[in-house]
Amino acid sequence: MVPRTTRYTPAPMATSDEATRCVIEINTQNSVEILARSREAQGLWAAKSAVDRAHRLRSLSTIILERAEQFAQAIHDDTGMLITDALALEILPAARLIDQWSLQAESLLESSPLEFNPLVLPRKSARIERAPRGVVAVLTSSLSPLLSPIRHGLPALLSGNALWLKPDERTPRTTNLIASSLSGLLPADVVFVVPGGAEVGEFIIKSGVAAVFFSGGLDAAKRVAVCCAHDFIPCFVEVLRKTGAVVLDDASIERTARGLVWAAFAKGGQGVHSLGHVFVHQAIADSLAERIATLTKELRAGIDHAPPPLQQRSQALLTQLSTDNEGITVLAGGKSDPEQNVFPPTVVRVALEQVSWLPSFEKAPVLSLVVVKDEKQALELAKNSALGPTISVWTRHAERGQEIAQGLRENVWTVNHHGVPSPLVGMPWSTTERTLDLIVSGSSDFDKHSCSKLVLVDRCTRSRELGWYPYDDTYQRMLVETARLQSGGWLGRLMALLRLLVLYPKRWLS
Repeated sequence: MVPRTTRYTPAPMATSDEATRCVIEINTQNSVEILARSREAQGLWAAKSAVDRAHRLRSLSTIILERAEQFAQAIHDDTGMLITDALALEILPAARLIDQWSLQAESLLESSPLEFNPLVLPRKSARIERAPRGVVAVLTSSLSPLLSPIRHGLPALLSGNALWLKPDERTPRTTNLIASSLSGLLPADVVFVVPGGAEVGEFIIKSGVAAVFFSGGLDAAKRVAVCCAHDFIPCFVEVLRKTGAVVLDDASIERTARGLVWAAFAKGGQGVHSLGHVFVHQAIADSLAERIATLTKELRAGIDHAPPPLQQRSQALLTQLSTDNEGITVLAGGKSDPEQNVFPPTVVRVALEQVSWLPSFEKAPVLSLVVVKDEKQALELAKNSALGPTISVWTRHAERGQEIAQGLRENVWTVNHHGVPSPLVGMPWSTTERTLDLIVSGSSDFDKHSCSKLVLVDRCTRSRELGWYPYDDTYQRMLVETARLQSGGWLGRLMALLRLLVLYPKRWLS
């Protein structure tokens, strides 16, 4: 049943008996003890095979699906998100991610062999293994209360780490359900769910965890990065920011308008990578703007979208938009309903000379349209704007869109669709040039949650090695011939090999 109200009141988390086993408060009195318990549990957890860990965690998918309505209601109650959006954009993608990563875990975590030159390093074999980091912390945002903890916490657990999960303090009900779902699957102390605000996150970082994974706004990401850098703690952050779209002159007005409105206002325009800025060709700008404005005005609160509650900064933005702002025209929304006290879905047209306003719309459900003279200017603005990792290109000719997208620096680009319906395993979700956008949804998450460990086995039984002391002319000549063996033409390589066969026994016998 779709709720017809967007008004909600976050309540204190009431932990069940099932959840209390892993929900804790960390403070100066117990942090050392908790960390010791986590480290001990992590050692036992890491000793299990990747298959065993994956088998246990895959059951989490079934639990989430069985509790889909509970999770959807909890997400709605915590954040105001529509139950429809919670199901489509949080719960089902999370379950799918668990299934696929659990199936791939063994192959993603398997060791890889290394090869040696048998003439230089005889009877030696080596491999690169993935070793878990230890106890890792995952700090997530309220914008994605279920999917984000799964995206960043699951590869940590599959890799053999223990996990300290700190969800946003504004999502107590969802946090409670996550805790109760995990507690019955894993050995004691492998996962601790730590509720609290920013001060708790800072305390966690300073408690001795092996790595930190953060998802949130730019300012918070900077604070986390600085805090980690102070103690040389590996830090991986996902900066949540609005994304952009480029609309070419041959784009379908109807499809483009409907796609952009959905991308802008799904999850109340507060999604992890909601659409914020559209750079549209002047040839179709008026028609597209009119259709977008009409569709936005037709959105039904509590049915099609869930406008977020007004906050001090968003109230200030609405006040600014209601005044005369040269170069900024409100096409839809822009005024709050006194009875609802929410920020309505808003569409504005921004003149080129006012693009500096775009960052002001970052934390509000505002879709800004910037009219450009041609394709080149649109791409230039898109490249130079502080956008999230997704850029969409809208055109009737898919091949044209693909050619353009190839020149964009974003790692996620789409043609005639903004973003993707759900996270795809193996798909990068970051930019290539903004160094803070480091977390991805894919196999490289496993790289971040583990360390490369070299294992070398030497089966040589001689009392010394070729490269050990004492050095002599023979050994030096062997190194020169080895270099020649690996370069030059075939005749030079053959001669080098023949010389090595002569020098090899001489060195051993010296």
